[in-house]
Amino acid sequence: MSHSAPCEVYDRLRDLFSFKPDLVLYDITSTYFEGAGPADFAKHGYSRDGKPRNVQIVVGVVMVAGWPIAHHVWEGNRLDHTTVQEVVEDLRKRFDFGRLIFVGDRGMITEENLESLARDGQGYLIGVKRRRNQNLEEWLAAIDDRKWTVCPVGINARERKVDPPRTRAQEVPSGDPGMRVIISERGQGI
Repeated sequence: MSHSAPCEVYDRLRDLFSFKPDLVLYDITSTYFEGAGPADFAKHGYSRDGKPRNVQIVVGVVMVAGWPIAHHVWEGNRLDHTTVQEVVEDLRKRFDFGRLIFVGDRGMITEENLESLARDGQGYLIGVKRRRNQNLEEWLAAIDDRKWTVCPVGINARERKVDPPRTRAQEVPSGDPGMRVIISERGQGI
């Protein structure tokens, strides 16, 4: 099952404030059952909870401007990257979005998903895997040590307490006019 009704909060924001978001945050988690769970959904799959012997379900949540607007529930053995196109299509059908910018983690990214988003005129913001990335060496070689921008709040709650923050970022040429590449680095005492 991967369908949820339109969110009344989203409808009110859209109507009251001419709210037309274009940035969509999407994440997946799983939750396990101590018992059998629902027969049609409870399956063994990748356990984020360290409970590989327990059956589970997979839950996806879509956020827009800090508001949860949709959720999806799948069988416990559903792989993250297999949900992306289904969720994007669902959002386009149920909500009056123009162009979406899809934000997802590395587990949701496949060449097929990126090609589908680009083909449909959607944008995306993703983290890339360091291994098996043909362009990474070229991007890293393009770093200019004079052009780093320090990220003042860091990248997590622990780093917010560090002074100065240890994360910095820099845009480098991507080699593709339709793509921007930003390298981030976390180090000691930057």
